[in-house]
Amino acid sequence: MERYHYTECGLSNVFLNNGFEVIEFEGEKAYSIHDAEGLHKAIGENILNKTTLLSGEEIRFLRKESELSQKDLAGILGVSDQSVAHYEKGKTEQSQAVDIIIRMRYASVISVSKDIFDYLERLALDEIDRLEIEFSEEDGHWASVAMAA
Repeated sequence: MERYHYTECGLSNVFLNNGFEVIEFEGEKAYSIHDAEGLHKAIGENILNKTTLLSGEEIRFLRKESELSQKDLAGILGVSDQSVAHYEKGKTEQSQAVDIIIRMRYASVISVSKDIFDYLERLALDEIDRLEIEFSEEDGHWASVAMAA
């Protein structure tokens, strides 16, 4: 089975190795994702663990998964909603402090049990970023696939 470029999540670098069905309807292909909620949580956890600043797409993904408007997130961050829009469009790079607050807000939404200090240590952000992230479904749970550099 071919892998599926899952752009519907709002991220341009997410690919699924399995966990989806291809449905043909009137000559068009449609994709049905198994446990989309679980997949989105796996994507969010993967984003939490990256060691570079969040991209604009990732900020938007975490904000939407947290069910926050740009105005809501701006209030949490102490910035204008226009600043949040600029972060999401990649026009302005957020500070490391803002980046960490966005991650911690999302982590609280999904009730990640890791110690906050583990995250803060790991988020001494480095310069390497991954171009693609692959996910596979195994035994009814989604997980990211380790990829070679």
